[in-house]
Amino acid sequence: MDNVKTIQIRVENYNEKFHYVVARAVTDLRIFMNWVTKNIDPKDIKDPANGVIYLKGGSIEKEILPFKSARIINIADFFKEDYFLTKKIIYISI
Repeated sequence: MDNVKTIQIRVENYNEKFHYVVARAVTDLRIFMNWVTKNIDPKDIKDPANGVIYLKGGSIEKEILPFKSARIINIADFFKEDYFLTKKIIYISI
C-alpha cells in the first residue's frame, strides 16, 4: 500500500493529521473519539470521508449513539469462525 504510515504511540501525545485513524478497541469508543478527533485532517477529504475505523467486539449500541454517521460492519459476515461472531468494524466519518 502506498502512503500508509504505522506508528506505536499514545494518541494523546500525537498531533499529526491523517485521513483515517485505524485502531483496535482500547477503550470505550466515546473516549477514543475524544482522543483522536484532533488527528483527522478536515481539509484534504477523501472517499470515503476522513474518519475513524475501529475494531471492537461485544455490545456497542450505547457507545455509537452519539455518532450519527457510524456504519457497522459485522466481521462474521466475512469469516465463519466463532471468534468473529461478536467482532465489528465501526467506521465514523468526521
